[in-house]
Amino acid sequence: ILVKKPRKSFSFTSPLDGHLLTINKPRVTKNDASQLKDAFEVIISNTPSTPTSNIIIDEYNENIKDQHANKCLESLPKVKSLLNQVTNGEYSNILEAVDTYKCDQNHSEGEIKGVRLIKYIMNDYHANCEKPGFYTNLNERTPYCEYVIPVFKYFSAVFKSLSFMW
Repeated sequence: ILVKKPRKSFSFTSPLDGHLLTINKPRVTKNDASQLKDAFEVIISNTPSTPTSNIIIDEYNENIKDQHANKCLESLPKVKSLLNQVTNGEYSNILEAVDTYKCDQNHSEGEIKGVRLIKYIMNDYHANCEKPGFYTNLNERTPYCEYVIPVFKYFSAVFKSLSFMW
């Protein structure tokens, strides 16, 4: 579908037919892959689930290389310095190290945001370490709710590029 308005045009593709069955699995099943192949190229590991073009495979390999080199962190040396200071120091000094770190005019906008994100995450990490420990085997989602989801919430608060609601 193509919608044209003065000075703009919008292209829409029809939604996928059928229902994807793969839920909470790290791989895409053959059935789901067959439904996706016309609309998407899916590559989650070095063995793609759907036929994948060389451009996508090259992009995937470049992303893997960047991850191994911590490319994003390397581009933010002041953030990396704070992270090293906090993780290589004594546990008893984590909050002080995080709370006393101040950004100045020499910090880029990206570094200021990265420092803010590290501060949120390290304060949450410290709180999780300090709270009374109990584990219930009733719900496999508990670790995600306690440790993973807050990182997305903090990312949303700092970068404002992700709308997150729980």
